[in-house]
Amino acid sequence: MLTQKPPICHHRDRGGVTMIDMVLTITLMGIAAAVSVPRIGESLGRMRLRSAMATVVADFEYLRRQAIVQGREVVTNIDLATNTISSPDAPLPGRPLLSYSRNLAEQMGVTAMLFPEDHSASITFDRRGELWDSSGMIERWVLTLQVGNQTADLVITPTTVTSQLGP
Repeated sequence: MLTQKPPICHHRDRGGVTMIDMVLTITLMGIAAAVSVPRIGESLGRMRLRSAMATVVADFEYLRRQAIVQGREVVTNIDLATNTISSPDAPLPGRPLLSYSRNLAEQMGVTAMLFPEDHSASITFDRRGELWDSSGMIERWVLTLQVGNQTADLVITPTTVTSQLGP
């Protein structure tokens, strides 16, 4: 009589994941996260800075238009101690009884710096929309905004307001 041998179990027949598979997978995920997280943070900072620059460019264009529409000077104050741009001569859009004011740090997480370096400045858009300060007509005026290590310049000339994103 022939006797049957019990079947031999092969590891191929077992389902599941080994400990080595799990360790390798977790290690690879950690490496991928370590490489991508700083880039994501940098991208978010750059996007926040671009958004802030677009907003501030639009604000200065709004203040320039207010001077032209009202046919009078519109004084704009930049206070670096509070990171605020304000104008007592221009109404807040959509709220005509309030004066225009924007706090860059609170509303956009941005800090501002003037060139040349001062703690505050006052500029005036005349009734033609040209830019003046206490020394006369301004040829070129720069406001630098910063988010983390990212910077961008807001360049104001007598007739234009543009932004330039830093490196």
